[in-house]
Amino acid sequence: QPEFLEGLRRLCDQLGCLLIFDEVVTGFRLAYGGAQAALGIRPDLATFGKVIGGSGPLSVVAGRAEIIDLANPTRKSDANYAYFNGTLHGNPIAAATTLAALDELAQPGVYKRLNATSESFCSDAQKILDRHSVPAIAAQVGSLWQFLFMAQPPRNQADMAAADTEAMRRLDTEMMKRGQYMLPGVRRFISCVHTDVELEETLQALDESCRTLT
Repeated sequence: QPEFLEGLRRLCDQLGCLLIFDEVVTGFRLAYGGAQAALGIRPDLATFGKVIGGSGPLSVVAGRAEIIDLANPTRKSDANYAYFNGTLHGNPIAAATTLAALDELAQPGVYKRLNATSESFCSDAQKILDRHSVPAIAAQVGSLWQFLFMAQPPRNQADMAAADTEAMRRLDTEMMKRGQYMLPGVRRFISCVHTDVELEETLQALDESCRTLT
């Protein structure tokens, strides 16, 4: 809900609080700039996970320069210095894969193609669910998608909590039996390396799995 996040931005500004986005899931999957770019809402800090490094061992805390600078080691004697450290900081292999991944994602048309592929896949998946009268939706935002047993796309966490998780797990488990690796009940993603072949295999597995539920 963009209006909810817009309200948080205003509230943080009014109270002098930091707005922090957890973009471990949404970062580089909704847009090159993550959910904040897709929704047009800039946080003060944001966290990104291994997707930024092409699944390499790397994560990122990004944000306004004056905040990030509080962790500058040259400021250790300052009263407001923020200690920040990690085992893999500066890992050269992770840094190299990150630069390569960012170069690929920055190519013109990448997200347009990725989102179009995701929309088309979920549209075809929804037709299969409807044909078998399975009461679920193929929910999709950007390259994120998931089968949810509910009538309408979720708008908030309360909607997600109301979904039939047991039915969701049954369908996902049937998909796994047919060679589709997915954690039951957990979101999944379409990537730039997925081709029509893999997506068609997934749709075929969905069709076969739905037959076991009806």
